[in-house]
Amino acid sequence: MPQNSPSSSGLPMDWMEVLDRVQDALTRAEAEAAEREKAFPRDALDVAREDDSQVPLSACLGRLDGALQAIEAGMAEKEQQSIAMHGELQASEDALCKWLGAVQAAQQCLANWGKSEV
Repeated sequence: MPQNSPSSSGLPMDWMEVLDRVQDALTRAEAEAAEREKAFPRDALDVAREDDSQVPLSACLGRLDGALQAIEAGMAEKEQQSIAMHGELQASEDALCKWLGAVQAAQQCLANWGKSEV
């Protein structure tokens, strides 16, 4: 990274040093990743693919069936929770409507009370 004076970059000199260190760390990390990639055994991927192809179709379908059953069970549970929640919401709405009716009745009573004394 080219060294800029603090006035030309707008950053203090300390920031330039920090940026240089970050650049060095990134360069080292890139080199280390390339080394790890070279050291990775390529034939391991081929063996894994061959092993996957040897798994019987019935075993795969069995795992899929189990997953689908778990999804269906979860959906049934959520449906029951939804029904229960709907009931609670309906009860809350009914109570709120009743309360609002009482408030309106009290408001009307107070409005009429003021008129009768005048």
